[in-house]
Amino acid sequence: MKNPIKTLVIALVIAALTVTFLFAGCTATHEAVLPPVRIAEKEIKALIPAYTLESAYEESDVVALVRVGDWIAEDNELLITYYRASAEKVFKGSFEDAQAGFTLVQEGCSKQTLRELPLFAAGNELLLFLTKANGGPYDNAYFITGNYSTLLYRVKDTSGEAYLFDCIGNMGKDMKDVQDFLNDSALKNRLKENEPDEITAELLGHAGWLFRESDVSALLKTGE
Repeated sequence: MKNPIKTLVIALVIAALTVTFLFAGCTATHEAVLPPVRIAEKEIKALIPAYTLESAYEESDVVALVRVGDWIAEDNELLITYYRASAEKVFKGSFEDAQAGFTLVQEGCSKQTLRELPLFAAGNELLLFLTKANGGPYDNAYFITGNYSTLLYRVKDTSGEAYLFDCIGNMGKDMKDVQDFLNDSALKNRLKENEPDEITAELLGHAGWLFRESDVSALLKTGE
């Protein structure tokens, strides 16, 4: 005859273990999918189109603060890479399904990358001027207007205040009324130390301009 107390204890242990495994599965940390390499051995030779904040805004379908998600795939013939991405704030236009996010198309792949523009990594935050892609293997896809000439990286200090930097130097030329913090070495060091992506931190050292995000956002709102 089975011992009812022993049977109950075993059942409770099994139930507890089942709940533990289920909980662990639900709370497991997602491991980011990264591109095979961030900087390729070969460089894409390309002319840098000149854009101002105003011209980039006018030419783009969507302007948004974007967080890069997982790497999806790359096309080594067209030299482009695809990522999942989501918008934190939209200044112009809209995405087909904001909750589902969108597909971000970056010029460059593990075969070749553009000068001074490594491939993105999950977690990178950017202010992007985007143009809707026509055709291609992914729906709701957008490429960066003017390639990396309109790209602004977003970094934060230890207090959480966000800054945007232009590693090429084109976009800041017409922002004469916005304070440039490029020569504030102490701030730049804090931003670099607080940036989790080492490549982005290194790019900050070669930035052409460094602005408070709130100041740039105010300029973009005037174009809404």
